[in-house]
Amino acid sequence: MQVVAAQATERVADRAAAAHVELFVHCGCGALLCGERALVEALSNLLCNAIDASPVGGAVFLATYETNDGDQNWVVQDTGSGIPFGELAEIGRPFHSTKSGGSGLGLAIARAVVAAHGGLVRIDSCPGAGTTVSVWLPRQQGVLPSGGLAAEPA
Repeated sequence: MQVVAAQATERVADRAAAAHVELFVHCGCGALLCGERALVEALSNLLCNAIDASPVGGAVFLATYETNDGDQNWVVQDTGSGIPFGELAEIGRPFHSTKSGGSGLGLAIARAVVAAHGGLVRIDSCPGAGTTVSVWLPRQQGVLPSGGLAAEPA
């Protein structure tokens, strides 16, 4: 999980700097064995959306952690203006964007990648209070909580 978060934040660091948005990252332990490249893309898309939504001088927070049963969680929070209630149902639909010039594909791709890994994406937003995107990914077969590898059955 730390590798995914490190690669994703590295991808978006220049974008955050250019937007004058500070990026705060806290990574817990955990391991992912498959689909790492796609997960980096998904997390990068979520971070880009948060950076784009944040005002100059704003901040984006990323936390990754593992539950006791080995599930992985990401939380991306921005200090933007939030998503109007009427837009929440449309968010993530391909080609629907609230951003000027946005393609509407970033969140759609992130949701598809997470779903392909058996996970879920949840969006919580309140106008004037920013947006929080939470991602849950189930523990992968062959991975023990805290990243250890399970022994192959004999």
